[in-house]
Amino acid sequence: MHDIASGHRVLIVGHPGVHGMELLGVRDMFEMASHPGGACGGPPAYEVEICSLDGTPSIWGGD
Repeated sequence: MHDIASGHRVLIVGHPGVHGMELLGVRDMFEMASHPGGACGGPPAYEVEICSLDGTPSIWGGD
């Protein structure tokens, strides 16, 4: 488990058949929104993780 001093933890969950671009686009938006806090020397505003419903590591293929 990760501990972030201040900010929000975001978990993006991929479903069977999801395309990597669908997940990465959402992740990238949170990553960009995190930079103002991190750029000022503070902790990032968001900690983003991507996972799958069943724990499988390979969820990038899509249909």
